[in-house]
Amino acid sequence: MPTLTFEQSFDVTAPVEAVRAFLADPHCFPKIHPLIARITVTGERREAEVRVVEFEALELVPMLGLQFRNRLRCETFDDPAHPNRVRSRAFSVPAVTVDSTYTLSSAPMGCRASQRLALTAPWGLMSFVHRTAVAAHTRQGAAIRAFFAQ
Repeated sequence: MPTLTFEQSFDVTAPVEAVRAFLADPHCFPKIHPLIARITVTGERREAEVRVVEFEALELVPMLGLQFRNRLRCETFDDPAHPNRVRSRAFSVPAVTVDSTYTLSSAPMGCRASQRLALTAPWGLMSFVHRTAVAAHTRQGAAIRAFFAQ
């Protein structure tokens, strides 16, 4: 299956620690991700020192002028060895994976957030998945900036 990537960077008017805590909390996703309507935390586990929060997300995906409900199985990874990084992963039928990594650093006005998405999908869906994810995550970046600008 093909994998495509998308990268973006933006400045946030908040300290790195505040942005990291916000992005590591799955409950923030409906506030900032334009397609996610709600989340339900389903579990938590440890992989060595990494805290993994498992949750389901209901995504409303626009297609052909309609909104389709899509359920995602998701995980966030809180790794104390990487205090300036926030990772999450989402899985959807049929074999779509979205892997997101935010790397955070200090910036003159607060925090610089750099996001890298890696998208995997079957050939027939990849163009749609890539286009939809890039649009949604670009809007997500703007929503993160707006949230901390309040």
